[in-house]
Amino acid sequence: MLDTAMDEQVKHRLLIRTLGKFILKFIVLIIVVVAIITVSLIPIVLFIEYTGQTWSDIDSGSYKFYLSMIAGSAIPFLLTTRKKKKNYSDWSVLLHKMVMDNYNIAKSLFLLDKRIFKKKRANEPEPFVVVSGLARAGTTALTNLLFQSNKFHSLSYANMPFLLSVNLWKKFYHPGKSKLKQRAHGDKVKVGYNSVEAFEEFFFKVFLNDSFIAKNTLTEHDLNDSVFKEYMDYQNLIRPNNAS
Repeated sequence: MLDTAMDEQVKHRLLIRTLGKFILKFIVLIIVVVAIITVSLIPIVLFIEYTGQTWSDIDSGSYKFYLSMIAGSAIPFLLTTRKKKKNYSDWSVLLHKMVMDNYNIAKSLFLLDKRIFKKKRANEPEPFVVVSGLARAGTTALTNLLFQSNKFHSLSYANMPFLLSVNLWKKFYHPGKSKLKQRAHGDKVKVGYNSVEAFEEFFFKVFLNDSFIAKNTLTEHDLNDSVFKEYMDYQNLIRPNNAS
């Protein structure tokens, strides 16, 4: 919605879609509240059925009444703890969505990162290697081998979600060693915070505004001189010798 170049019809569709999601979440919230109240009343209903009393006989000022309500309210939360633990906290997911779903924010942070760290990069861009291939072709294994030689560098999971402002993010975030987990692809490749990965696609998504992404395919495209220059700056900024 912040993109001034966005077509008005697209903005209208995004607004309608966002409003629909908000209404749906609001309805779900009401259902959850009703469900919690209903479950909270179960102990009281069982007590009435067991003792033969009526609702008018219940002493709402008694501590037993409140204990029953608390016990009933706790049931839904006890059930949710049985679910599989999520890999990321809700705050982490929110931060990722705020940064990676708003290209204007990502681009602004890139320009800020470049302005601050531009003096620390080489004047002339050094040559670099691009590892590319089809899915499950072994590009991750090759990238890891090159990285382990200490002669090449790559983005890593530690750079998420600020992929275009890695130097700024390093000032605040220093992940330690983490337990390796299988990545979301389900291909038995285990990764941690410091594992390298090919995240450069996000640069092109931001600067080309997803113009090369069709519904079921990727379209061939050429970079103009402006985007190419920005990419050369980006390559130099993510090199380790640019970090303080």
